[in-house]
Amino acid sequence: VVAFSGGIDSTLVLAVAYEALGDKVVAVTGVSATTAEGELDNCKQIAQEVGAKHVIFDTPEMEVEEFIANQPDRCYQCKRVRLSAIRGYADDLGVSLVLDGSNADDVGDYRPGKKAVEEFGIVSPLAEVGMGKPAIRELAKEIGLSNWSQPSNPCLATRIAYGLPITSERMNRIDQAERWLRAQGIDVCRVRYHEGDLARIEVPEAEILRWADETFRKDCADEMEA
Repeated sequence: VVAFSGGIDSTLVLAVAYEALGDKVVAVTGVSATTAEGELDNCKQIAQEVGAKHVIFDTPEMEVEEFIANQPDRCYQCKRVRLSAIRGYADDLGVSLVLDGSNADDVGDYRPGKKAVEEFGIVSPLAEVGMGKPAIRELAKEIGLSNWSQPSNPCLATRIAYGLPITSERMNRIDQAERWLRAQGIDVCRVRYHEGDLARIEVPEAEILRWADETFRKDCADEMEA
């Protein structure tokens, strides 16, 4: 069983596992209000390209008070719920091995979700062989994965400043704002939600000059306030 987000890391794990084991491999994806619009469709498409069976189910992290409280361990609280469900599914199938896409670059970062990975005995093959993002993208491109250059896209809850409760309304506003930015041709972006309805927009350096244009700046402000 592969915990499958549709990102390049878990896609590479899924593709290699499927090449080795064929129909013995199942991709499992959990979805909730933290999932951006269009992300699930992308996930389905990638799994179909790989050829693996793909199972999707709702996960209840929005019912967990510790997650909604949005403390620095929020990613642990989320992963605990999701990986518990995926581990349960694997157990029902009689499958002992669950893989995820954690990679070597994650090791030195602050990753509270790693604790949940360890608690549920999830195996991270990319991290085990020391593969970081550049090597992952290179191999993914070499074997023909269509999302090899896809930007990372953490869940919507990570955009909300610690201490502010995570709500569906806030995540919907963030999703709407980021979709507008991508529609303007800014493919890599983050809209950070702060106290008092303050938003901070993060884009690559090359895109910053877009805000020098008064019309664009006004349109952006209007969209963020909508």
